[in-house]
Amino acid sequence: MLKRENISDKLADAIGDRIIHNELKSGQIITETQISKEWNISRSPVRDALHILKNRWLLERSSKGQYMVPVLNADYVENFYDAIAMFFQYSFLRTVKYITDQDSAYILSIVKKIEKSIGYGDVDIYLQGISDFGRKVLQIARNPIIERSASELMPTAERIQFAAYEIEPSYPEKAFEYVWGSYECLSGKDLRKAIKFFNRFTGTSRDILVNHFTGKDMHIK
Repeated sequence: MLKRENISDKLADAIGDRIIHNELKSGQIITETQISKEWNISRSPVRDALHILKNRWLLERSSKGQYMVPVLNADYVENFYDAIAMFFQYSFLRTVKYITDQDSAYILSIVKKIEKSIGYGDVDIYLQGISDFGRKVLQIARNPIIERSASELMPTAERIQFAAYEIEPSYPEKAFEYVWGSYECLSGKDLRKAIKFFNRFTGTSRDILVNHFTGKDMHIK
């Protein structure tokens, strides 16, 4: 029999996947009762799962105390990428200092997986590859506090990038050249150019979404 923690983790992964893929919509209220009925399980593991998702930034508390999918709009996207920039510019600084040939080879394997995903048109593998790239950089940087804090934002990064893909399906292909450039510059220990490529990478999805929201003044439906 699965332990309660395992049920909660699996449930959090399943609900989180639906949020990332815009199946649970921006601003949608999620209740313990709703999830309990849908999955035919007790409310205790559901409560734990929702708490896990809050820690992953895929849920937040509404003004009425209900769990809600964070509203995706221009301000949210801008705030998210401002936070990401702070975490990763610092992490790139330390990665350039500590990166080894073995680390570079591992990142290259991730980059090649990302490139193949674009050829296959598999956005899920693309998103996972981008997250793997980010997690490896955080690991190399050797600051467990930053690593933990930034890793908690990875699911939201996937959600935002998937939203950009829904608006502009060519987004992964456009962003990939900057992923490749970041890898090359980190491996070559060129901090300035690595950050430049990273900013261009994040700017690709950032611009797609901000232009979408400000141009149409609406949330993704």
